Amino acid sequence: MRIKKFEAVNMREALRLVKNEMGPHAVILSTRSLKRGEGSFGLFGRPVIEVTAAIDTDNVSGVKDQKAAPVTSDHYFSHLSTLIDPLRNDINAIKEMMGRYSDGGFPKGSDNPFRGEIDKLKSKMDFIIKHSGMAEDFAIDEGYLIPYQQMLSRGINEEYASDIIHTMQKKGYKIQNNTLAIASAADRVMKSTKVSGPMYKKNDSQKVVAFVGPTGVGKTTSIAKLSAVETFAKNRVAIITIDTYRVAAVEQIKIYAKIIGIPVDVVLTPEELKESLRMHRDKDIIMIDTAGRSHKNDKQLHEISEFLNPSMKQRGTHENFSSHSIEIHLVISANSDEKNIGDTIDKFRGVTTINSLLFTKLDETDLFGALYNQSLRTGIPLSYFTTGQKVPEDIEAATPERVADLIFQLSKAEN
Repeated sequence: MRIKKFEAVNMREALRLVKNEMGPHAVILSTRSLKRGEGSFGLFGRPVIEVTAAIDTDNVSGVKDQKAAPVTSDHYFSHLSTLIDPLRNDINAIKEMMGRYSDGGFPKGSDNPFRGEIDKLKSKMDFIIKHSGMAEDFAIDEGYLIPYQQMLSRGINEEYASDIIHTMQKKGYKIQNNTLAIASAADRVMKSTKVSGPMYKKNDSQKVVAFVGPTGVGKTTSIAKLSAVETFAKNRVAIITIDTYRVAAVEQIKIYAKIIGIPVDVVLTPEELKESLRMHRDKDIIMIDTAGRSHKNDKQLHEISEFLNPSMKQRGTHENFSSHSIEIHLVISANSDEKNIGDTIDKFRGVTTINSLLFTKLDETDLFGALYNQSLRTGIPLSYFTTGQKVPEDIEAATPERVADLIFQLSKAEN
């Protein structure tokens, strides 16, 4: 066995170096980005890619001239799974064949004819795991490799994934197979996921809920879905829109409201918003639609703040109107880049209180780790998920079980 690290300015160059020196049969064990050069902690160094590759020198003689596509991987752990799973399948197939002989057994004095093949496959698996460096780098037991890889492949932050695995190890969970390992990791995800529950519960006092977020994330459609759901549940609903920047947005919400059979008010100022809230004091839920605002535009963000942050207290009026507490849901597209998601949350949180995170467009991504990462990072609970454009079908209240299912694909495994 030969293992070596290579450094290059990009992945293509790194793979070229690997192929030139170790041949087309080299296996990529890991990749990571580094900075080389002067400066404290490498702050001013140039970025490079470090690739760790391995070659089984016992099995490459006579095949150096054969051409083959280099093994590449966007992430080391995904590649690790692709290496281990076929070997595991081969072992299971051999076990099945062995079972066919179990009744009669093997002739006395003869060796198990499958022993040699099993030993070879186990040896290959041991090599992949032992030389991966993961167990040594992160102190992760072999039994937890698959759930750890699944979390990373779904976008869970490496630090959070490691914490989950280390917690499982400290608690002494006994991992007998991959199914149990994944189930244990999913349980940890569920226990650490915060959700706010349904927007309106029976016997609640009036709820005033505002939906804020960037342009195009689905605020208006989400309001239409929730309005329909609550109306079908026999709750009295009204909509107020302060999104007067887009004529189409006002018309869209009016059409939805007409179909559902609920009133819509269009307001232009914070004072008009207060008046509209007073007019709908008989409603169970009032939903406020806001204009899309870029997290990079401070002026636009403060316009939202002017509407939603001032105290709504109106003491001593003849209408006996006491106060309105506005619950604010930040609406975010799940298919956005996670850095952009984090920046959006931080910027909006800088100008107003964010009570919940509502993630839309789950049907347009496979990286669901951002939902978990951002809730865990900020401490803000998840409220709802949308999974398509249908009104009102494609919306659901966020639950810890649903988050775990999105990350580990538990429901698909059961089918």
